Amino acid sequence: MSKHTKITLMPNHSLNMEGELEGFASVFECSADDSASVLPLCKSTFSTTAIYECRQDNGSTYQQLTMNIAATKAKLNTIMHKIQSTQLEIEHLKLDCMPDMELNVESPYFFKDQRSWCENTPAKVGIYHCFMRTTAQNTREHKIFIVVSGYCRHASEELYNMWLDARHDITVRQFVTCAELDWLRKATLRHHSRLAARVAQALNLNVDLIEDVNSVDGASMLLPSTSCVTRDIMLTGGLTGCKVVYTCSAAIMESCKSGIIFDCFASEGFWIFTGPRDTGCFRLFGNEFQVAGKNLGFPTNTVRYNKFFPPCDQTNTVTDGSRGEASTHSGLRPAYRASVLR
Repeated sequence: MSKHTKITLMPNHSLNMEGELEGFASVFECSADDSASVLPLCKSTFSTTAIYECRQDNGSTYQQLTMNIAATKAKLNTIMHKIQSTQLEIEHLKLDCMPDMELNVESPYFFKDQRSWCENTPAKVGIYHCFMRTTAQNTREHKIFIVVSGYCRHASEELYNMWLDARHDITVRQFVTCAELDWLRKATLRHHSRLAARVAQALNLNVDLIEDVNSVDGASMLLPSTSCVTRDIMLTGGLTGCKVVYTCSAAIMESCKSGIIFDCFASEGFWIFTGPRDTGCFRLFGNEFQVAGKNLGFPTNTVRYNKFFPPCDQTNTVTDGSRGEASTHSGLRPAYRASVLR
């Protein structure tokens, strides 16, 4: 460790079975000139939660989904089986999918993947319902969202292995600014967007499908209403910044564009802490946060105690929403979800 490193942990932090540090809203800070070996990197870097809004039809979609839960459950299970079967036919998303810049010199703004790839099984995917205010703030309406959470397992593990091989020979700045990190952050969101499109098509949800212009097979995807990277790494202050921030179960406030997604207990679904109201682009969950003070990270899930240290009572512990910039939230409750535990 360097004298410039600083880590903020909550009492329930722990090491998982693979020796990786986990905890509630843990934020690691270090100098950009430190050795990359000081980073507590894990195999789930750029784990992301993304939310996709479906078009509104006066609540009829919500009624159709909830009137026949068994059919909805069967369709979601079918999607999971198709994803798992496709993994046997097409390779997963890996670092070898990165575009070769030398082969695309004719069009510097349009880079294709090196090959086609399939989506891996997410940590969580489901259909969520919310009864929330409209943009005009004068009425409430039913809204249906698709939520996808997780990380690109194979690509993230390759990034972790690359860090293991080079960590003693490079600085933190060199690692954070390498092309692989920037590509994987964007590719993870593309991965979730393609999964959301498959869910929407299987359930006949009213969405606007677009083509993934970076893919080589013309795959369909959705545009997220908002997304939140729960395991992020960032060089603060731009490319010339002097400090690097790495989070676990927390979002870097500076990188959040519209809302912070907070994963509650299963019965609670998700909370979205909204930023200042956006009257220009009409972003559903507000504008960028005005970050002030020393609070660089904002928690993205509730306290989950280690099984060897159970809590004294069963009270649901959530963050205090009355402090800081994120003082309001919208709650997304599960209409039905499919969860995969690892």
